[in-house]
Amino acid sequence: MRSGIWVAGAIVGMLVASSARAQSAQNLLGSLSANQRANQPIDMTNVVATVRRSDGSFHLNNLFHSFSLSSIFGKNRNPSPPSFSSSPFPAPGTFPSSKYPNSFQPMQPFYPK
Repeated sequence: MRSGIWVAGAIVGMLVASSARAQSAQNLLGSLSANQRANQPIDMTNVVATVRRSDGSFHLNNLFHSFSLSSIFGKNRNPSPPSFSSSPFPAPGTFPSSKYPNSFQPMQPFYPK
């Protein structure tokens, strides 16, 4: 029984690992072999709408001219600068964990003679 489950699992694994149908060159109208494919340029002389050639001056700045980091954050990002004073939290030495003995004491270096 267990060997049957292993065989069924191996068959399912092979089916999952096989190539998918979308990866093949076959479609509903038939197969498309490498010999039938050809790279042919498209004739653009008699198209319905004219194709406007780009002059190469397209930039995103033309579309988003008002968008900049300075417009988002502004000049005065921090209207109230930090004040330096004593901390409202207790001092680190007042915690009980600061009084635990430290078992990691450094040793003097040992140099063999």
